[in-house]
Amino acid sequence: MNTIDTQHRYATHEAGYLAAQCHGFQTIQRLEDALRERDGWAGRYIGYWDLELEEMVVDGDCSDDYEHAHKFAERIAAEAARGNARGIIIAQGRDDEAALMILAASPSPG
Repeated sequence: MNTIDTQHRYATHEAGYLAAQCHGFQTIQRLEDALRERDGWAGRYIGYWDLELEEMVVDGDCSDDYEHAHKFAERIAAEAARGNARGIIIAQGRDDEAALMILAASPSPG
């Protein structure tokens, strides 16, 4: 099996282009999944039900879990920005959060 450099943007004429495109789409999907996971932590609280008061008692929030999930998504976006995923989102004309994170993580030309 041939391997590809996932940190390289393959042009259409290069060997490995199709594998790089496949990896790019998979990386975008991983990023979208990570963002959904992160959003699942938004606005959550930790607590318990007090039987005497018959109400929820809040001990804290899940902001640390949210931040951890966001940093994980940022790492995936940085990986995507160095490979073919960047070209894919540009070609698709996307402007959703995943696309913007990939563009923001793209290395500056120069």
